[in-house]
Amino acid sequence: QLEALEKARAIIDFLEDKKAEKIVLLDIHDVSSFTSYFIICNGTSDRMLDALATSVREFVKSEF
Repeated sequence: QLEALEKARAIIDFLEDKKAEKIVLLDIHDVSSFTSYFIICNGTSDRMLDALATSVREFVKSEF
C-alpha cells in the first residue's frame, strides 16, 4: 500500500511540474480490486490535457 502511495505522490509531483490544476488524489483501495489510487486533474485546454496524458504515460513507463 505504501509503495502505491509513493508512486501516486511522485505522479502528482510530476503533474504539478507540468502545471496541471486542481489535482485530486482519491484513495479507492477499499472499493476497487484493480487499483489503490486514482488521480484527477484539470488543464487549461484540450491540447494541454492531451500533453499531460502523454507525458504522464511516458513518466510512469520510465520511472516504474
